[in-house]
Amino acid sequence: MKKCLLTALLLVFAGTVYSEASNDVQAYIIYKEANDSYIVKKFDDARNSYLQVINEFPSSKYVPYSIYMLSFIETDYIKIIDYLGIIKGKYPDFQYWTNSVEKLADIFYVMDNQKAAIEEYGLISTDRSYYMLSLIYSSNGFIDKAADYALKLLQTTKDSSLAYKGFIILIKCRLDQGNYTQAHDLIEQALKLKKWAFDNGARALYYAGKCYFYKKDIVNHMQKSFYIFSLLKTTFPLSPESAMANGYFDYFNKNNISKTDEVRWIADAFTTPLDLPYQNQTLTVLDKLEKHAEDISAESEGVNGNLIKSDFQEYVVRIGEFKDLSVASLAAADIVKSGQNVPLGVFYRNDMYVAEIRGIKDLGDAKDLAKKMIAMGYSDTRIIEVVKVIQFAK
Repeated sequence: MKKCLLTALLLVFAGTVYSEASNDVQAYIIYKEANDSYIVKKFDDARNSYLQVINEFPSSKYVPYSIYMLSFIETDYIKIIDYLGIIKGKYPDFQYWTNSVEKLADIFYVMDNQKAAIEEYGLISTDRSYYMLSLIYSSNGFIDKAADYALKLLQTTKDSSLAYKGFIILIKCRLDQGNYTQAHDLIEQALKLKKWAFDNGARALYYAGKCYFYKKDIVNHMQKSFYIFSLLKTTFPLSPESAMANGYFDYFNKNNISKTDEVRWIADAFTTPLDLPYQNQTLTVLDKLEKHAEDISAESEGVNGNLIKSDFQEYVVRIGEFKDLSVASLAAADIVKSGQNVPLGVFYRNDMYVAEIRGIKDLGDAKDLAKKMIAMGYSDTRIIEVVKVIQFAK
């Protein structure tokens, strides 16, 4: 009797194992089909297949992967939060758990729910979580906490572009604390990363001018500050930093400070052979932009040899593409603060955040806007012509 019972239990166990293995194979086939659809941007098909995996094979190991992929397909923040919240709560061992929590925090941040963003970022230990925590605390006046997280970032990151942003926040903290000696040293380190800077070094240059303005133990500190702010005005004439410097020039004018005293290391950072052709670079970039905008329709009509007629919709001035939502938001905020009255937005496209000015109907207007954006330091600005296919070859 015992032998029969044991045999029955073994058969049930084997059947269960076989069933689970079979289910996982079926789930994998559907999951792979979903991925294939996602790759070719058939997002509706991909969504349906991912949901099929979740609904028909709830115990499959491919369920958290399907939920994670749905968070990339959806554009509704509430749905994205729901998906990422499920991963956060139910799948702590999931391969992309940290990524999911980080993305969840990003969504809360862009929705201006900073309390929730802080809570989520605080659950993980990544370079970006340190950066975002330092950014949020800095913007809310918690200088010591902001400095602590900026230091954590600089101690761990190997990403030069992210390190530059960490330096910028830490420099601001030290200036706010009145520690101008440390701020001075940090600015020197930050400018060594200038070629990776999202703003081409504009904010570091502004902080350098501010640092010399207050650092009274430097000989001719006012004249040196005047020199740095003048360099800022010349190099980034339309940048938010240039506008922020106006108050200092008011002080210089009132106190008859009109002579400059060159700061050699600052001059070298912005006039090396690599960086000197700023205006030439601007022209070269615009030349490429204009050619791209003028030729894109012809290029589009040649795709697969099928498109035979398209209709112009609008020009889009894309300021930049960012993996980091906070940088895209900062870029948008800086442009708005500069007084540029443009329909600017941050959009999520192809796993990237893009800052764009949309709805431009005239190429000349698009070129003018692109020039202004580049003058503000956004040298990756480009013009995109949006066309709509209205007839295909049969």
